[in-house]
Amino acid sequence: MFLGDQTQSDLMRVVTEKVGDHEQGVVIRFATDLESGIMRPVFLPDGSMLLGETGRGWQAKGGRVASLQRIVWDGKTIAPAIHHVSAVPGGFDVTFTIPVPASFIQTDIASALSIKSWTYRDAPDYGSPELDEHAEPVTRIELSPDRTVLHLTLAKTEQPKIHPHQTARVYQLSVDGKKLWNAMNPSFEAFYTLYQFPAAGVDH
Repeated sequence: MFLGDQTQSDLMRVVTEKVGDHEQGVVIRFATDLESGIMRPVFLPDGSMLLGETGRGWQAKGGRVASLQRIVWDGKTIAPAIHHVSAVPGGFDVTFTIPVPASFIQTDIASALSIKSWTYRDAPDYGSPELDEHAEPVTRIELSPDRTVLHLTLAKTEQPKIHPHQTARVYQLSVDGKKLWNAMNPSFEAFYTLYQFPAAGVDH
């Protein structure tokens, strides 16, 4: 799914999956620094996407009161990025749009990766600070034979109870795109909202 952010003037992709009884998934920025707040993305018959944008009534980072922008794929370019993230027993699988270069070894990949997590307080008043934010150490990294999927094993997968009304835990996975692909975008980020990791031996 595509989701617009009115305040930040960003367009994001949302990929969901069902684990146990919960729908959960990941949000990944798709287009940033747009001219105004994204209110309605619409696919046109030719496959391009039209973005209806406004900053009226609530300021948008883009700075314009209103704008209409169109995103068109050239039909050939596949930029390096995180395609999606899946929760797996013990951690996450991170799938990229293109392979990690063959010249990079495990230690190179490990140095380009960081994960942290936090949770929020669910309450009737507006907003919440990030609660229990901390780094998530990775104990094992495996790269798929086609070099497009990183299998990440976390040191711990328990979901600590921090607040009686906490939300699901958010995991921020960051990959240094400049280091791995010499990409113009220095950092690829994915935000996974997690209720639970799958149990070993259970499909989801």
